[in-house]
Amino acid sequence: MEDSAAQPIRGLRLERWLVLFMVVGVVLRLFRYSLGLPLWGDEGFLGVNILDRGYRGLLQPLEYIQVAPIGFLWIERAMYRAMGMSEYVIRLVPMLAGVSAVVLFGFWARKILEPLAATIATGVLAVSDLSIRHAVELKPYSIDLLISMMLLVPATMFVLGRRDRWLVFLILVTPIALFMSLPSVFVAGGIAATLFVMVRQISVRQRVLGGIFVIVIAASFGLLVEAFIGKQFAGSGPDQVRCWVFPPFNPVQFVIWFWWTHTGNYFGYPIDLASPWSGIAFALLVVGAVVLLRRRQWRIACLLLAPFVLTFFAAVLRRYPYGDSPRVGQHLVAAICLLVGLGSAAIVERFFAATPRLLRDAQLGVFVFLLIVGFVGSAATVIKPTSEVKRDLANRQFLRDEFHRAPADATVAVLESGYKSAILTRWYLHEWPHRLVWDVHLSDLPTLTDGPLWIFSTLIDPDGLADQIAKEMGVGPAVHSEFFGGDEGACEAYIYPSVASLRHSPSVSRP
Repeated sequence: MEDSAAQPIRGLRLERWLVLFMVVGVVLRLFRYSLGLPLWGDEGFLGVNILDRGYRGLLQPLEYIQVAPIGFLWIERAMYRAMGMSEYVIRLVPMLAGVSAVVLFGFWARKILEPLAATIATGVLAVSDLSIRHAVELKPYSIDLLISMMLLVPATMFVLGRRDRWLVFLILVTPIALFMSLPSVFVAGGIAATLFVMVRQISVRQRVLGGIFVIVIAASFGLLVEAFIGKQFAGSGPDQVRCWVFPPFNPVQFVIWFWWTHTGNYFGYPIDLASPWSGIAFALLVVGAVVLLRRRQWRIACLLLAPFVLTFFAAVLRRYPYGDSPRVGQHLVAAICLLVGLGSAAIVERFFAATPRLLRDAQLGVFVFLLIVGFVGSAATVIKPTSEVKRDLANRQFLRDEFHRAPADATVAVLESGYKSAILTRWYLHEWPHRLVWDVHLSDLPTLTDGPLWIFSTLIDPDGLADQIAKEMGVGPAVHSEFFGGDEGACEAYIYPSVASLRHSPSVSRP
């Protein structure tokens, strides 16, 4: 039996910690957003499609084996058209989705779990580096998390209160959810499975509403497949399937795959760890699921676990990956963090409940650990950036320095097609506000413009390209600079202040 000294820890103070974690989660995401880090490769692959295509063009198969929901693509296209292409603009919507998901998660967890479990679960999501990183990317991953929350919250409210209005809300919001997030169909399917489990405990009216909900899922997803998803996968689906990792059919290989999947960073919350260390998080998830089942919270358990089963079967059918990368599993993150929080709380209360003081210290230790994880991870982004981030920063800085060095009205002639250029170079070249011409032949350089010319190459030949350009132009460049970016290729720039003056200058004789 607990004494009065322990009551504040289990009551009001836990609520304060939960709110604190929500605030910390928002702050960490805003901090990452404020850094304005350069895009990484996968962002660039999707981003150039948004820059180079109109709304109708985004309905067609995308370049670079990309697949993304049309709602997200159209919103990003509208943002680009309205406000330009800075990192802050194109990441604004994902950041807002990530922030909203943390806040919504905190309220949702408190509806399902006791204070300690809800607080730990909220802290796990708030400080997880994977969630923070994906909330500040030009990708739909944070949208997947937010949409899953927007479906799970009303579904949970219906399971707990049996109010018709929550089913009506689900019917209305599901088409929007599927329009914005491709894997949200697994979450919606999990809700449908939960309604089926509850069919004998709900009214006739609620059964009718549940049937309408299932019809809305099928009709909305079928329409999207016919109008959009089918086209995307027709163009890039076969290559996507080759890139993704699916469960093997060989029994021995399946066991190995299952081990690596469930101990790897697909379940890396709150810490992004490689196998086998993230197996700790999966073990806590299993403990949380067992706790729900022992409490006979069958419907909540179905609501949380059914999307895992549906995603797994989609992977067996080679339609969507399961366990391949945490990026494609963001629709499952809410359930992962909730169950990890519940499992952690169950262990704390099981082994440290001997005295109120010991229980309080154990709770405080978990909370402090989560805060350290969050702030250390964010600090490391600034203090010790990865080699890839350093390379991308240098690449971006090189191009922006060239923008300042080139004449304001220069024509930029890129010697390769956009598709052959390093992806981040292609992205940042779009920042040039004037004329940009791709795939220019060397022989066309003298006739391309009468004004300033900036010749740019990303597939350089250090021993021969400068001589070839000088031969075509009749003279060496006024400015020549180069950048070597390792895996992201290299850049070489040649600036000519005035092509017309070169063409008519008696001192320049063309070979």
